[in-house]
Amino acid sequence: MTDLIIWLDTYVPGISRAGGFTITCAPSSAASCDGLVAPYLELAIQQSPENAVAAWLWQPAENIIGSNLHVRIGGSFVFPPPSRPQLENIERIVFVAGGVGINPLMSMLSYIGETDGFSKPDVSVFYASKLPDRGGLESILFVQRVAALFADGRVKGKFKMYLTGSPESLQRFKRCRKAHRVIDKLVEVQEGRLSAADLCPDPTNGDRSSSMFYICGPPTMTDSMFTSLTSGNPGLSISPAQIMTERWW
Repeated sequence: MTDLIIWLDTYVPGISRAGGFTITCAPSSAASCDGLVAPYLELAIQQSPENAVAAWLWQPAENIIGSNLHVRIGGSFVFPPPSRPQLENIERIVFVAGGVGINPLMSMLSYIGETDGFSKPDVSVFYASKLPDRGGLESILFVQRVAALFADGRVKGKFKMYLTGSPESLQRFKRCRKAHRVIDKLVEVQEGRLSAADLCPDPTNGDRSSSMFYICGPPTMTDSMFTSLTSGNPGLSISPAQIMTERWW
């Protein structure tokens, strides 16, 4: 089993500097299988006119289809964790996403969902996001795809959303009877910010050595989560070696 790399330096024609983007698909998507689907890489690329590479990739499809791109892998936020490459003795994996921090975790979840070569651990996904002014859960990035992995049984465990936003959007969300349902699956939702205590709700369960934590989000969130989890307080005594973080600037 090889590490799942989630970062690609991407070089496009006419621009010498690379653009760094996150892979959001499973690694198998880039492998040639039965020939029915062409191998591909799915990247998360925000529309950013000031980013020359992103702007090039956001051109109309007919302008760039057929062009040759060069990519180079990078990053240390990988799965399985370097300390446990075979996932030995890992019984629980906790994925924590803040906003677009869901991007690399989506690739890792997809990898877990399609891999049969190991005993799959229990997976908890905690996803904090701002509720859009229009639409419900289904309009939040990758919520439908994550929910589908759990609904199909490809990933076993828990998926919970933490929502912030304007008072108007949150009130509208509460009034919608189907607000918590995505692809016919009920998603647990809590209003307000996610805290480290939410990740370890049972303070009497002191031995968490079989857990791994992956946290990706804004720097203030990842730093706060890391500090709280390693604080040594009851229920939050996690070894730094069990926590992988990626700051989403």
